[in-house]
Amino acid sequence: MNFRPSRTRGSRSVFDMTPMIDVVFQLIIFFMFTSQFSQMARMRMDLPRHKGEVEEPAPASLVIDVTADGAAYLDAVIAGPDRLSRVVALELENARRENRQFQVLIRADRSCPAAYVNLIAERLKDVGVERWKLATSGGTP
Repeated sequence: MNFRPSRTRGSRSVFDMTPMIDVVFQLIIFFMFTSQFSQMARMRMDLPRHKGEVEEPAPASLVIDVTADGAAYLDAVIAGPDRLSRVVALELENARRENRQFQVLIRADRSCPAAYVNLIAERLKDVGVERWKLATSGGTP
């Protein structure tokens, strides 16, 4: 048996950064696409012009778009009253189970009669949503 220390030249370990750079680029691409998809799910609307309350924006748990003719949309897909109630109830239950805040944002077209927004507000109340927000464009009336 040879117990003498072997004399090897200074062996340096080489750290290859290529896989790490690949992962970083993939993460950047992923987040760019997901941010674009969240914006695409929203319909283009002419929101009411009102300054409203100044507060720190929090991400809404659920966004309901209401067109001028009173049609309600969830993620750019039309939602009848029953589907709207089911989805809101399910999302509210998940938020309570996960112990997180649940926030509903209603984006109503500026020419939409208030009666349609009131009907959606009644549906939200029936399901158990106590507070919701109405989106505005932030301009002057």
